[in-house]
Amino acid sequence: MSSSLVALQQALDDLIDPARIRKRWNKHDDRWATAADVSLKTLQRFWSRVAIRRANFIAICQAIDIEDWKEIADLSSQQLSRPSASSVHAKESNISVKIEGSTSAPLSKITYYTVTSQNAIRGVWSVGGFQNEPIDVNPLDPSHQIFIEPTNKERIGESFTIVFTAYDVSGKSATAIKSFTVISDMKGISNKHQGRSILKMLALEVQQDCNLLQELFNQKDKDYLSDKWRSVLSSNRSVWKDLPCRLSLAENDEELIQVVQDFYQEIDAIEENCQKLIDVKLKLLPLESKQQKYQGGVLVLKTMTPPDWSKDYFTESDALTLLSGKKWHSIRFRSLKDKIHEILDLGNSIVAELRVRISEEDNH
Repeated sequence: MSSSLVALQQALDDLIDPARIRKRWNKHDDRWATAADVSLKTLQRFWSRVAIRRANFIAICQAIDIEDWKEIADLSSQQLSRPSASSVHAKESNISVKIEGSTSAPLSKITYYTVTSQNAIRGVWSVGGFQNEPIDVNPLDPSHQIFIEPTNKERIGESFTIVFTAYDVSGKSATAIKSFTVISDMKGISNKHQGRSILKMLALEVQQDCNLLQELFNQKDKDYLSDKWRSVLSSNRSVWKDLPCRLSLAENDEELIQVVQDFYQEIDAIEENCQKLIDVKLKLLPLESKQQKYQGGVLVLKTMTPPDWSKDYFTESDALTLLSGKKWHSIRFRSLKDKIHEILDLGNSIVAELRVRISEEDNH
């Protein structure tokens, strides 16, 4: 067992960040470091996804009331040190996993969730604070069903998160997260609990979108986007895709629903632009590889039709394509950031409004 751990980026965004916000602590808060009995530098390394001692990692999680630190840790990173050439090739395979299902789980009823994966052979899933032990799925089919069954009526109105991590043959992992709220059986006072829970879930999802947008905005113009930006924004939309939840929201405030819809439409447009940037990246990376291989040397051909053997060299045409492609990428990314900044303001205003509505529900 490794003596050091690194946090999953998605776990930092979806689990750690909301938990420390509930404590009203900053990411690098002295009070957090004191509660965990670690140095401020160690807390900074935790957020930077730099390996820290296992004991410190667990203490940082427990200080914000997260007991199941395995949901936060990138356990696959412990198995991937010093990879062979074949495993490096395997790591480049596109492993993906997604959880589909309801954002609400009725008390004393089984609620099923469908886990779809690609290039995965096994999986591990858990629900922090809901079940004690992670469940291993081996082998993992491309489409696999899991279920939860709330039985404690005191949990009505509480929200939990399903974390499913899938692994390919090389040990590379992909993680999907799905949140749900325990509700009653739609009788009596359950409507109040459900309405408040839906507002909380929507606020959490929009806040997660804002966190992702901020992460995207912070990237340098010249840096290439990772493949996660093809779909990470549109996949974070459980409440909006749940028709009963959306109808419940519409009954209370149609104007708010319209603003949220506008926000999601803008998010979709941003994701579409990300996809175009990634497509350009895939065309430029082979050219950069050839440029590095020949140490910046350029093969100049005096013929209109390049011979077949020239395709393995970094040619003058390659140099021009690479130069124009990088310029286009940088300009397009800067333009996209202007839009991201605008949509961030909209998202933050939605979260603020939803929190006001939640507070009003609590006071009634």
